[in-house]
Amino acid sequence: MTSPVPMFYESQALTDLEAGYASALIRVRRWPQKQCYANAQQIVLSASGTWPMVDAPACPKGIDLLYVDGWATQKDRPNLDVEHAWFTINGKVVDVTWREGRRRVLGRFSGTYYGQPFSPVAVKKVNMDRGRFGRISIFRSPLR
Repeated sequence: MTSPVPMFYESQALTDLEAGYASALIRVRRWPQKQCYANAQQIVLSASGTWPMVDAPACPKGIDLLYVDGWATQKDRPNLDVEHAWFTINGKVVDVTWREGRRRVLGRFSGTYYGQPFSPVAVKKVNMDRGRFGRISIFRSPLR
């Protein structure tokens, strides 16, 4: 489900099915730092079958995969909000770009994630129209 407005995301544990699928997506390739928009968009587009770009495993039954872009903070820098992108599995944050310490964000996190979700179809349309990956939403950070 896509929200028409940005929202805060809660830290939530992934179920076994969600964690297994998130791990499979992470193992597809090395996801470079500072490429959050491209990383999250490629995963969502490929896994959903909307526009395969990387060899991601297909989205299994019981998994709702959405792209989200917005703003995020990390626990050690709570006053520094950064434009950022991630994806959600059943509404839970999965971030292949940032790490908290040495671990990736898989549902549980200590910072703040605030963003607007987009369906794979919407992400494909925006990327085809402009010919590149990048930020989709245009709202301002509520964290400032």
